[in-house]
Amino acid sequence: MMSEAQQYELGSYVNLMLSSTQLLINPIKGLIPKFSMEDFEGFIKWEARAADKAICEEYKDFIISLANFLYKIELNDRDKKLLWKALRKNKKMLKSMDISKKEFDMDIMNAILEALKYRYQTKE
Repeated sequence: MMSEAQQYELGSYVNLMLSSTQLLINPIKGLIPKFSMEDFEGFIKWEARAADKAICEEYKDFIISLANFLYKIELNDRDKKLLWKALRKNKKMLKSMDISKKEFDMDIMNAILEALKYRYQTKE
């Protein structure tokens, strides 16, 4: 019943609405944590875990936050050390996460990276 021009215009309108929806939804999806509490619990139970369980439990919120921050970022040993030093200098971030510069040692950084390794192995 619709002319070819009307069908084309309707198709264009539908595509515009779908694109607009994606523009609204994609940034919101980006806010969803990539490393969840469930991932952390699985990491704690993981038999191949080298990180100290007591450290992981004590700094659980910090580990989860930084795991989300560092998700899918490849770090070699040199980059890991540079990032660790830079994060230790960020007083605002440390204060907001309720951890001191002295507490944030390389063991915690290694636990974060190991937790991410666990996440990559189990979810992909």
